[in-house]
Amino acid sequence: MLGLGTELGVFGWVAAAAAVGVVVMVLYSLLGSTRRASGRCTCGKVTIEAVVPASSHVFEQPTIHCACRDCVDFARWVANRSASATSFVDETSDSVNKIQFFRTDITITSGKEEVRACKLNAKAHLYRYYAACCNTPLGLSPELQAIPMVAMYRNLFDKADRAVFPEPRNILFFPKTKKGSKPPPGATPRNGMFVPSLMGPIIGRLLLGMILGKGQPDPFRLEGIDHSNPEFVR
Repeated sequence: MLGLGTELGVFGWVAAAAAVGVVVMVLYSLLGSTRRASGRCTCGKVTIEAVVPASSHVFEQPTIHCACRDCVDFARWVANRSASATSFVDETSDSVNKIQFFRTDITITSGKEEVRACKLNAKAHLYRYYAACCNTPLGLSPELQAIPMVAMYRNLFDKADRAVFPEPRNILFFPKTKKGSKPPPGATPRNGMFVPSLMGPIIGRLLLGMILGKGQPDPFRLEGIDHSNPEFVR
């Protein structure tokens, strides 16, 4: 037993956590009831509805403060498009707050004509979305449709509905994070390059989503949003 940790190694523990995560989430998804949360852009033209799995408080739905340059730069780029736009960047921690969902958990209920797709650059493999009506960042999703995940900004959701999501307990710092950044209250600083304790839940949800077919329909593709000529942030 004493040598178990050494024998398994970091990747072994991540795989074990992911496997346990799949089992736990399947059980609670089957036994528990789902909840819903409503969100909107700053001006209210774009509205979304999110299905919140019953398992989110048990096997935590990933919700984090991310201080990577890509996410922060995108949020600032969108906000800088208009003097009246609201920035989603927390300046103290130089981070943004995101929540991970299955693609099928998100529905754009109005304002789809205002949603724009962009990428950081021509080589990027993530699409990032914002509401052009008021320059509000919405979320991001992998270009590869086989990955059933999207990430949405927590600030989008109505304050009354945010309680259904777990409070973010971690902030991911990266080598290029602004020096002097301080973690938000209650958040533990983590090295964003590799966090085994977070990778287990994320991989677990990824596998579950693939098994249960949670990747289609894609809310940002189903609504006919143009991806043929995305804007580039950089």
